[in-house]
This record gives sequence, structure tokens and C-alpha cells, in this order.
Amino acid sequence: MHIQELGKRVAVAGVGIPLILLSVIIGHWLFLAVVLVIQTFMIIEFYGLVRKKALSPNLPAGLALTLILTSEFYLFGFAPVYPTLIIAGMLIMVIDMFRGRKQALSGTALTLLGVIYVHLFSFFVLIRESASVPGHSYSLGGRLIIQIFGTIWICDTAAYFGGRRFGRHKLFPRVSPKKTWEGAIAGFIGSIAAALLLRLIFVHESSVNYAVALGCIVGIFGQIGDLVESFFKRDADVKDSGSLLPGHGGFLDRFDSPLFVAPLVFALLSYFGL
Repeated sequence: MHIQELGKRVAVAGVGIPLILLSVIIGHWLFLAVVLVIQTFMIIEFYGLVRKKALSPNLPAGLALTLILTSEFYLFGFAPVYPTLIIAGMLIMVIDMFRGRKQALSGTALTLLGVIYVHLFSFFVLIRESASVPGHSYSLGGRLIIQIFGTIWICDTAAYFGGRRFGRHKLFPRVSPKKTWEGAIAGFIGSIAAALLLRLIFVHESSVNYAVALGCIVGIFGQIGDLVESFFKRDADVKDSGSLLPGHGGFLDRFDSPLFVAPLVFALLSYFGL
């Protein structure tokens, strides 16, 4: 990585990370607003990748549905979201009949795929707000999210440096030529160690078993999420999903791992009663 590129990366992180942490700690509408902004850019970038394939997703409908689903998570919890998704999905199919676009089948299907893909990030809203139930301090949701993001970041860092130092065997060259099995294993080990360490610092209410399970989810599915986004970019023949985050690429590039981690960690938290 060039020193200039590294400088941009550090500068963006120096501004972005404190803002996200502040919203996580405060929670409520502020965290919801931050999630909605992130999702807005993610779905714009996803549909941008789709357009590289000469297809025409319905951006206004897809964006509106994504923001509605996330807001429902905040206001009402899990229950009403999927009836909304089904009804809105049917409505998008009807609307697309009147758009007069070629390749309508692919465009409509990819509009809905974009909504489902980006909607995965909404589970962080559920995690942040679910800790307000009786028996738990409201701050627990924020501390859980700090643990999750910290584990993801250390997993990525360990995978990067482990791959550079020890990488010999390609992990999935058709999708991501630079990733290696050695880097993936380093990321997996790093994620478990990070989850255990961050448990001691932030989430002492949780068990060691929860921390190990969290580390496994991040170490496996976080890296799969990274590969899936790389797969989409390779199909669209682009290096980055966007250019709004200098040194990082786009919002999908930055939040690809959390997309796959969030719903699984929410299920894990439910299992452990957190």
C-alpha cells in the first residue's frame, strides 16, 4: 500500500470511527440515522455495480424499501419487517411493468437482491436497541456493537498481515486473487482473540462461550462477506464499489464483512439471552 494511500485511509478512519462510535454509544435516533446514511450509500453503490452489467435496477423503490425496513426494526422490532418486504416486493414488480425497461426480469430481481443484501446491516439496529429490555442496561447494546466491530477490524488486520507474511496458498483466486488460506486462518485466530479481549474490556456480562462463538462467526462469515462483495465487484469489472471514502473505496468495501456478521450475531445474542 502506497504511503499516500495509507495516509488517506488513516485520515478517513480518524474522522469516521469517532463519529460511528459516538452514535453507537448514544444509540436511539442518532445510531438509526447513521445506519440509514450508510445503507443509502451502500445501496447506491450496489445498484451502480448492477448498472455496469447494462441492467436497470429501480433505485428509488429499492432505497425507499431499505430505509423503511430499517426504520421498522427500530420502531417495532423484528415482527413486521418481513410482511413489509413481501408486500413491497410485489409492489416493485408491478411498478417495474410500467418502467418500460429492457431486461425487466433481471432488473427487478436485482432491485430486490440489493434490498435484501443491504438490509442485513439493519440487524445492528436490533442489536443496539434490544438491550433496552428489562434486565439489561441500555449501554449494553452499544458495548456489544463495539465488541463486534472491534473483532471485525482485528480479523481484517490479522488476515492482511498474516497473508502478507505467510501467504502461500490461494484461498479463492477466481474471486479475490490476493487472499490466501494462511491469511484467512490468521484472521480467524485473531477474531477469537479479539472477541475474548474485548469481552473483558466492554462486555463483562457476557460469557467466554459467547465471545468464542462471536469470534468464530466473524472469523468465518466476516471473511465470506468480504469474498461475496469481491465476487460482485469482479463480475462488474471494478476495483472498488465506490470512491466516497478515500483510501477505503466505497461504503460496501468498508462494511462488506458486517453485512454477513450482523444477522448471525443477533441470533447468537438471542441464544445467549443478551
